[in-house]
Amino acid sequence: MRLRSLAVTLTMAFLGQSAIIMIIISVINIHNVFVNNEKLVFEQQQNIAIDAANQVEKFISEKVVILSSVSHVTNMSAIDNSTQKQVIGKVLALDSAFRQIALIDKNNNEVGRVSRLASSTSGQLNVDNIKEALNEMNDEIYISRVYCDDSTFEPIIIMAVPVLNSLGDKDGVVFAEINLKFMWELIDTIKVGKNGFAYVTDREGNLIAFNDEGRVISGEKIDGLNIVKDFIGSNGINAQKNC
Repeated sequence: MRLRSLAVTLTMAFLGQSAIIMIIISVINIHNVFVNNEKLVFEQQQNIAIDAANQVEKFISEKVVILSSVSHVTNMSAIDNSTQKQVIGKVLALDSAFRQIALIDKNNNEVGRVSRLASSTSGQLNVDNIKEALNEMNDEIYISRVYCDDSTFEPIIIMAVPVLNSLGDKDGVVFAEINLKFMWELIDTIKVGKNGFAYVTDREGNLIAFNDEGRVISGEKIDGLNIVKDFIGSNGINAQKNC
């Protein structure tokens, strides 16, 4: 009886230890699966964000190429004001994202402007913003902070490219006001899992693009999110006003 009781006790102890070991192994496996899945989801989200960023970069690069064509088409300083306006008018017609284009001579005086906006609307390509760009661009391509259209709340940037003469010397600057509404359309096409979403924010944490445009128009700030805090804290140009 004692031997049988001891055998039962040892068997129960062995089974109990085995069960504990199996539970521990199961917990470790579940944890590893969770960590791996979490890593996979993060990598997928990173790839989606990188792809969207590349599309934005491509969009901006295309506008730089178009605007730079002013320098390559003709010697702007050698033609009259009417012809100058025709040249920048053709550039405006190349892409609907261009809202306004202005030509500044080497003395920083505006000598021509073409615009899609109503005559009563000045847009962001005004005297103050042009002056700021001239002070900052240092004969290089200039891209401004993100502005917002006062009536449509669409994101806007100002781009400036030096105009060079036949000797390669700076002979002026061509400015463009560019609509970034395509980012709204881009965000609408991005699917992040079943319940995920994508958004674009500026350096102040203002929501610029989101699938709920009402939240963008209302001027919502998302600077309380940790990932946005990290973005704001990194190096870059601060945005000027809320979207």
